[in-house]
Amino acid sequence: MLNSFTVQGNLVETPVLTTAKNNPESTYCSFTIACNRNDKQGSTDYFRCTAFGNVAAFIANWFVKGQQILLTGEVHINAVQDKNGKKYYTNVTVKTANFCGHKSKSAAVPKIIGPDETDQAFELLFD
Repeated sequence: MLNSFTVQGNLVETPVLTTAKNNPESTYCSFTIACNRNDKQGSTDYFRCTAFGNVAAFIANWFVKGQQILLTGEVHINAVQDKNGKKYYTNVTVKTANFCGHKSKSAAVPKIIGPDETDQAFELLFD
């Protein structure tokens, strides 16, 4: 079986890296991207996404609200029972993330960086 999903869109909010409560070594970030449909109405689809580990850190450190992002991953549909019946939620588990579109000035340097890593980051970015 193959569950593969690729989407390019704009971040609806700035992703934030979060540490899992039950495992301090496990990190993730959840975010939503907006993707315009190719139709006459100009409709937009919104995809809820979750990334883990290094991919989550990459997204949280380098991407900001409004920036374009290209994602690949898997689609998961979860059913939740409530008093009105079942509700279905779609989530994309992100496996890879890539830059695309125009370069964002606010994403030129990682937002989260340790004090000893600052010089190394500037050397890598501006050499």
